[in-house]
Amino acid sequence: MNIFVNASNIRKSGALQVTLSFLEEVKKLVQHRYLIVMSDEVQRQLDAASFPANCALLHLSTGTPGSSGFSANIKKLAAAEKAFNADIVFSVFAPTYWTPTAPHLAGFAYVWAINPDSVFIKGLSFTQRLKTTIENAVKKYFIKKNAAYHVVEEDDVKRRLVKYFGIREANVYVVNNTYNHHFNDPLAGLSGPQLLPSKKDGDFNLVSISSNFPHKNLRIIPAVSKALKAKGYNNVYFYLTIPEADFVASFTNDDNIRNLGVVAPADCPAIYAQSDALFLPTMLECFSASYPEAMIMKKPVLTSDLSFARSICGNAALYFDPLNPADIADKIVALISNKELYNSMIENGLRRVKDFPSATQRAEAYIALCEQIVTREHSLTERISRTA
Repeated sequence: MNIFVNASNIRKSGALQVTLSFLEEVKKLVQHRYLIVMSDEVQRQLDAASFPANCALLHLSTGTPGSSGFSANIKKLAAAEKAFNADIVFSVFAPTYWTPTAPHLAGFAYVWAINPDSVFIKGLSFTQRLKTTIENAVKKYFIKKNAAYHVVEEDDVKRRLVKYFGIREANVYVVNNTYNHHFNDPLAGLSGPQLLPSKKDGDFNLVSISSNFPHKNLRIIPAVSKALKAKGYNNVYFYLTIPEADFVASFTNDDNIRNLGVVAPADCPAIYAQSDALFLPTMLECFSASYPEAMIMKKPVLTSDLSFARSICGNAALYFDPLNPADIADKIVALISNKELYNSMIENGLRRVKDFPSATQRAEAYIALCEQIVTREHSLTERISRTA
């Protein structure tokens, strides 16, 4: 089977990490032929020479409508699909702003459009809500137009996609997200580079491996740090992984908030190994790989008490009100001061992480869906031919 893997629209954040992890696993799946179309960002982080003969790679960034060269690049994408004679196109994430000729399976993780009841969205200014509403409408149109089949990362996302997009439930599949392939060896972080300063007695390091998007809610950290200090906890340190310009703009007035800068996926196990817990005050997610990554690295999870987090983590996290610095500080203190609670969070995480697929299993599930859809399309074509 000829599988056209479209990553021409992948640029940053979790979508980039999932794409890179999936493509690393594709190297092992030799039963099909692949044409992998890579954006600039994907190409920069892949070792093209490491791919086997059944994988052809094409560098092509499509961008978004209105961007420079967009129309020309969409035509190149269509020409590549035709030349490859694709049986199916798998776009790792939508929107693609392109409708292939072959059956199209597209990943969905655009959380804004399926959470109109979100406290975060309701808290935006009128102008921001209006802009979000327009963006949601445009992306909803193209996501439905470009692909007949969709794959999501969690059951609750499927329910919301069916509800808010009006997509047939039978055309929405679930393949759970998971930790990056760099975490396949839980001991990998122990031999990694020293990225956090050496701990002193009494230090407690919280790590947030996250982009600095507004919905990630990192802006709550200074108030949390202040609340901790008011309680006498002066050695709790928050480590961020955001661009230095963002850090300087928002976080430089507190020595307990530190920045590692944007980090490579391969360095993440070492960051967890050198920390005490994951701190993720996010307000909107389809899925965060940080959750299973922390679990497999035997680190407790401190995160927002919202439905998506509970759906992913279950009893393997300590939850807080993401808008209440005092409540967040109380939960951090509870984790620091109660060793039994700390250890129970680790044990719960180790049990919970077994429910997630490995990176290899996730990739195999994506390819199995491609096979299933091609078979489904062939059966439909045969039925139409018989009744014509």
